[in-house]
Amino acid sequence: MALRYARSLQVLVRTAIMWSVDHRAVGAPLQQSFDTLIPLLKQTGQFTLGFVDQRIMLNKILTTDGGLSQLENEFLKRGIGAVTFEAGITLARYKRAIAVLVTPAKLIDRQGGARPFLEQNPLENVHVIPASKNQARTEDGDVALDSDSESYLRSKQLERSGMGGAGIGLGDLELLLRDLGAVGERGGDVSPQHRLSMIERSVEAALTDERYNPRDSYIALARALQEFRPDFVLSLFPSDRQPLVRSIPSEQVAAEFIEDTALNWATNRLASAPTGPEAIVVQEEVVRVLLRSLQATQMAGRLALKLADHIKEHALPKHLYDRIQDELKWVALPPAAKQAQLLVQRRFDAVEFRRLMQHVRDQLAQGQIEQTTALAIKYFDLLDGKASDISPEELSRATDLIRAMAGASFEFIRETASRLAKALRRADYNEFLHYQVANCLAVLSKSAATYEDFDTVQAVGSALQHSAEANPSRHKNCCSVVHNLLPQSSIERIVEISLQRREDSAWTKTAATLLRWSGSDAVEKVLQRLEVEPGAINRLALVRLCVQIGEVSLEAVRRRLTNERWYVVRNACNLLGKLKDPELLQRLAPILQHADARVQEAAVAVLVKSRAARRAEVLAEALPQLNGNSLQRAINELVLLKDPSTLPELGAFIFSGSHRDTKKIRRAIEVLGAIPAEGALELLATVLSDTTMDSHTRALALSMLRLDRSGIGHRLVQQFLARFPEDPLAAECKRARGAAASGQT
Repeated sequence: MALRYARSLQVLVRTAIMWSVDHRAVGAPLQQSFDTLIPLLKQTGQFTLGFVDQRIMLNKILTTDGGLSQLENEFLKRGIGAVTFEAGITLARYKRAIAVLVTPAKLIDRQGGARPFLEQNPLENVHVIPASKNQARTEDGDVALDSDSESYLRSKQLERSGMGGAGIGLGDLELLLRDLGAVGERGGDVSPQHRLSMIERSVEAALTDERYNPRDSYIALARALQEFRPDFVLSLFPSDRQPLVRSIPSEQVAAEFIEDTALNWATNRLASAPTGPEAIVVQEEVVRVLLRSLQATQMAGRLALKLADHIKEHALPKHLYDRIQDELKWVALPPAAKQAQLLVQRRFDAVEFRRLMQHVRDQLAQGQIEQTTALAIKYFDLLDGKASDISPEELSRATDLIRAMAGASFEFIRETASRLAKALRRADYNEFLHYQVANCLAVLSKSAATYEDFDTVQAVGSALQHSAEANPSRHKNCCSVVHNLLPQSSIERIVEISLQRREDSAWTKTAATLLRWSGSDAVEKVLQRLEVEPGAINRLALVRLCVQIGEVSLEAVRRRLTNERWYVVRNACNLLGKLKDPELLQRLAPILQHADARVQEAAVAVLVKSRAARRAEVLAEALPQLNGNSLQRAINELVLLKDPSTLPELGAFIFSGSHRDTKKIRRAIEVLGAIPAEGALELLATVLSDTTMDSHTRALALSMLRLDRSGIGHRLVQQFLARFPEDPLAAECKRARGAAASGQT
């Protein structure tokens, strides 16, 4: 499967270089490559693809495949050695990564090379590792070495000896050591004491900072020391140790230096530690750092001997010595013995839990999934006991175990989700324990979502929602984590899957539920995608998804009514109508004055379909701003509604001095003629008597009055005739009345 993905990536890279990532021709290979990558990430959590000495690296495997030479050449021309993809990546983030990978080599060179270019173009869920200069190639595909041939061959010897496999991207420590060595070779003015201080600080940082892998620091140190002059290496050690250092290989020299640095740091840290309870914290820190040095060098026996000498020399506490010796004995146990001891452990204190976590990580790295799953599941046996026996620390540590097991075992995730959901329903848990269980569920949900196990997320969300609804006052704070069950990348991924499976109503319902729990963040992702989605079918699918999310969407949609892009406002109008916004009238009233006719049409259409009680008043008030189809639709609705409450707005519109749009006024007169109210007839009579209006408009008002069967219209016409007997319309009215009378005779 890994090689299959590499081939799909090669096709994608070639196509994207030929066209561009945004070209329509790239869509199919992009989707195919992404669909091939996702199953790999679900299995391994992350996947690294790179090239080393004309071999392809697939995670921890180095193999050969001549069919991938073009991909190798394109990578190395751009100074790219490898790329690591992490679980949780979305199609959009993958596309962005491909855009970076196919950036023309000349453009990368103009920005200072691969490393500066990558720093200026950060990626999410993707880590691009620059190639070393002796990997990089020219435009013609030739390799340009960054050192002399002797140094290059020495570095390859080191790799073949087993020290180079983790040498990719080891970072600052190796760079520092190389710079110091180069200064020493050139006879620079950096004193041995200063060089020693700088190296010690770098190694200390690698041992004390959890972000760094101490094993990588050990390898970097060994690689660098092999290339340094002997006198520079000897200067790192006291004179009484130099004969020993002179006779051992570089990897052992590195181990000696790391162990010495760790022990010196521990001695200084303990000497400056406060007394009382705070001293325990310092001692725990010392144990952690010493164990990290052991993790780097993997020499438990030698560290134990050094520690014994150090205790005697510096008079360190006996109990601390015993504690570290106990840890060293544990580290020296074979994995099977560790597994057996942990399985019989009923409960885990801080020390035992640390051992459990390290064993879990080691076993997962070795692919021992079944044994690790059994051990991780056993930890949660604590949920089966009495609530009074559970310590808050045990549940606090549980989240670390959940994160460590993420993606490694679906059996663990689902079994643990079920047990935690059952614990959530226990009435004997106090409020704090209940909160911790809910928090564990939230962490577990995010882990499951990263690997697209959305069934587990839904089960967790349902359990939390049921708990909150069963006792809202008690669970208001703890079970509110139902709104924090998905990482941002998973929200984006759910939206992408919803477009791929837009015809799958069951999935759409599930997606809407998950996004509803995620609140406004999820709605924002849906709406942002709607704003850039070019396909009409996909836009309709996104609208349906947003509607199914429900009232959680309202606030985010309302905010878009003020957006400067007309189509965003139009979409917001339509969505508010479909969401049955209770504030629809007050939200859309200002939008009826929008400068874009398409937005006006959408707002009028939504108001008409809404059947809102006061929509006639809102439409009547907007008549001066409406045009074209919007005006026609509004007039038709007002004629249909015949609402007397619109008479003030209609009168203001007809007699406003700010405009004299004859066509609009005539349409408003049609509305007046449809309203069965005396006020409407009086307004028509006022129009008839207004000699400033054109004769056709006044004649239309007259015809409307004459159609009235209540008698009021006839009376108003008579009043007009009496007041304006010489008016052309009065004369016409008299002639019409006389003709009607003679016809009757």
